[in-house]
Amino acid sequence: MNLFKENSLNKSNRTSDIILIILGLTALAYTVTRAYLLSFTWDESWSYLEYVRKDFIVPSIYNSMNANNHLLNTWLMRLCYHVFGLNEMALRLPNLLSHMLFIFYSAKLSRRLSSPILIIGSFLILNFNPFLLDFFSLARGYGLSMGLMMASLYFAYLFIEGGKNYLSGFLSVLFAALATLANVSLLNYFLIMAGLIVLINTIRIINYESKNILSLIKENLSIVSPLSILIFLIPIILKEKSSGALFFGGSTGFWYDSIFSLITSSVYENVLMIRVVEVYTIGILLISLPIIVKIILEQRKNKPHLEISFWMFISMLLMLCILANIIQHQLLGILFPMERTAMYYYPLFILFFIFVMDKLQDRFTKSIVIIMATLMAFFTINFIANANLIYTLSWKPEADIKSMVSYLIQNKKPIPDEKNNLSIGINLFPETDINFYRNHYHLSWLNPVKNIDTYNPVYDYYCISKDDLSKLPNVKYSIVKEFPKTNTALVSNEQKWNKKELYHKKLNFDKAAPDEHFNNLSDEVSYNGTNSSKTDSSNKFSDGFTYRIDDSLLNNKSSLVIFKAMVYSENLYADANVVISFENNSIPYSYLYMNVQDAIKTTKEWTPVYFTAPVPKDIKKDDLLKCYLWNLGNYPVYIDEMELKIVAYEKKL
Repeated sequence: MNLFKENSLNKSNRTSDIILIILGLTALAYTVTRAYLLSFTWDESWSYLEYVRKDFIVPSIYNSMNANNHLLNTWLMRLCYHVFGLNEMALRLPNLLSHMLFIFYSAKLSRRLSSPILIIGSFLILNFNPFLLDFFSLARGYGLSMGLMMASLYFAYLFIEGGKNYLSGFLSVLFAALATLANVSLLNYFLIMAGLIVLINTIRIINYESKNILSLIKENLSIVSPLSILIFLIPIILKEKSSGALFFGGSTGFWYDSIFSLITSSVYENVLMIRVVEVYTIGILLISLPIIVKIILEQRKNKPHLEISFWMFISMLLMLCILANIIQHQLLGILFPMERTAMYYYPLFILFFIFVMDKLQDRFTKSIVIIMATLMAFFTINFIANANLIYTLSWKPEADIKSMVSYLIQNKKPIPDEKNNLSIGINLFPETDINFYRNHYHLSWLNPVKNIDTYNPVYDYYCISKDDLSKLPNVKYSIVKEFPKTNTALVSNEQKWNKKELYHKKLNFDKAAPDEHFNNLSDEVSYNGTNSSKTDSSNKFSDGFTYRIDDSLLNNKSSLVIFKAMVYSENLYADANVVISFENNSIPYSYLYMNVQDAIKTTKEWTPVYFTAPVPKDIKKDDLLKCYLWNLGNYPVYIDEMELKIVAYEKKL
């Protein structure tokens, strides 16, 4: 095959097309397989638990985790959840479809190059970055935004060089808008893309076309019409910023935080490859820049009007995005994007480089062959070295959570008589991953997991790093399963206990005791008798328990608060938490909760809810223990047969 045989737009090289198809199918097969096999990550789990299964387009309450809500991704996850049910593959489907979009439009862009080695090399470099491929296998907005961004860049190409009308510019801006809805890190890209398209369209009309001012205004308004999403998006971004949600980023400098972190991630943190890529990148930039300036000056000398080609457009887009990041950091204190939030720079840098190579190939044929062959070999080796079906780079410590939960399901120990479920202490990041699988597999026998009080001696299991086994409490235990990939151990607490019930109370909503007063009774539905306690958008809190801490609990701090009740709702979107809190002067110092959506799987049916909480070590006399249902949503939730126990544990000698 002649590496520099010319290809027209109407007749592509058949061999190149076959190779692109094979490479594209290989990349897609890789991400589909990983989407099926990989354990759900912390960020994916949080998105599902806090946003996908809730009944709102955007949240009304903002906190430091709201940037996890990648809007378009959340909406599409919710759609797939309703259509295909709750499973990892369904929730990851939008990003797999986005990968198909990325492959399709990167192939179409690559085929616009003038030689087979550039076509194949461009496609390979764009599509076989293992870090980029990670996100097409996950239910996150990053992969979704990359597919939409590649479509945006393709239509920008058509607008610049394809001889198309302003509608291509409109489609480019529209896809950029959708990419920003999927990942707000692309906001600068979106705004700059819209500005450049309008500017070029205006210059074209003024210099080359005989259109009146009304046509110019009409076309430019059409092009920028997708900017209208900013009316919806900007208030959300401002709320996220004020709530401290935009905390992921760097403050060292653009090169280190954005470019170097992206290089590091692209080679999966391989130290040798990091240095090779960094030197190669700097060398290419130093060599290319003077050549690019020379080409622009020659073109300006030969033609009265500077004609914008795609590589020039990409260079302007790239430089303005970099400049925007630097100015925003200096003036507004906005952090530099890094790693996954800087990922949109990857296709920009690669396309800029490849289209410059295409421009220079007639002058530096042999040099370009060497450069492209080296890059193709490097990216192939990098992909083969780092491809895996086990973990993603950003969430590697969580790779074994799915396996751990599966093992626990098959080998769980009996639930002690005094309890309703089993508890796990965890000192790792992925407590949310476990809670996702707890919800996914309807594990009512497993207590919600929280990364606090990890080594409480009365927990049934511990999921900890093997390096932390020495931190376990002084109890009898056995390691039931080791996970070498993440150096994690599942440990079973085998300690035998003397148990003493310190407190036990049931609420009868049909007949209040002398010391009880119920405020939210309802006779609409009940599990037993005629009344239950109702919560809704007006009455947020149910009737519940209040226990004043006395000496009996102070002298038995190795204790558990054990709650059970029956709950009822007519809507699966019902959003209410069972709360167990310890308070001093009305200020909670321990606050644990479980959402009833973890339990309710069928509407209009009473469902048991079990929740267990450890007693904090820093309790004081006359502090209050409270337990109640808090309705955060709009749909009524009823609770009945509420029961609360406090059980103290003492080692058997």
